[in-house]
Amino acid sequence: TSINTFTDASGKDVTLTGRTFIWSATLNAWLERPIEGYGLGGVLTNEPVTPTSAAIWRDIGFVVPHAHNGVIDIGLQLGLVGVVLYLLLFSSTLLDGFRTIREHSALSAWIVSVLLVQLYMSISEPVFLANGWLPVLVMFRVLLLRRDGLDFDAGTELGDRVRGASVRGR
Repeated sequence: TSINTFTDASGKDVTLTGRTFIWSATLNAWLERPIEGYGLGGVLTNEPVTPTSAAIWRDIGFVVPHAHNGVIDIGLQLGLVGVVLYLLLFSSTLLDGFRTIREHSALSAWIVSVLLVQLYMSISEPVFLANGWLPVLVMFRVLLLRRDGLDFDAGTELGDRVRGASVRGR
């Protein structure tokens, strides 16, 4: 089939080096606690090994440190509540980046580029909660909000109040 040709040419197999097994096992575990998940670091940790971790590893046949998928990883840890909140934050930031690209091309283009790379990487890695990406996403959101009418420039009432507060605080 064409998928076999593609995976053979890329040096991969149709399971994406075992990721489809990982996704299946972690998705099944998430579905056991779909709303609230297991908590941050509540599953797939080496210490302590939980019954859920052991079951996932048994189903897969080897130990994995995470779900190898951004959305499944959030769902496993924070449930549907976390997935919805994260996707709202991510999508609103990405859409505002696209929307403001004409007025603030350099900043917006950079933010959109980073978010699109993050989205691509999340297919096979848990980038959303790993390695400090959540604070980066929040920072991007704040930068776009600031660029979108909340600029603290002198001559605006908000800008004058912010500058006055910082001068008084010195």
